[in-house]
Amino acid sequence: MIKHALKDIENRGWPINYRGDILIHAAKTCTKKEYQLAREFCQGMGVVIPELISLRRGQVIGIVTTRISHEGEKNTWISQT
Repeated sequence: MIKHALKDIENRGWPINYRGDILIHAAKTCTKKEYQLAREFCQGMGVVIPELISLRRGQVIGIVTTRISHEGEKNTWISQT
């Protein structure tokens, strides 16, 4: 989602001090169940993902830039737990 600029924030339970580029790495493995859950999640937001067999895995798939870190910021991507 971040790679395709659909998500403008990444949530972590800890602050980070690093600012700059971060490589996004795809997991080397993906079960059919994991893929189906991800596919359904993406489809719910109008994003179509490739078939499991054609997904790039075990490699860098993009670069994002870390600019700021906020604690307690309101954003649609923050989990409601």
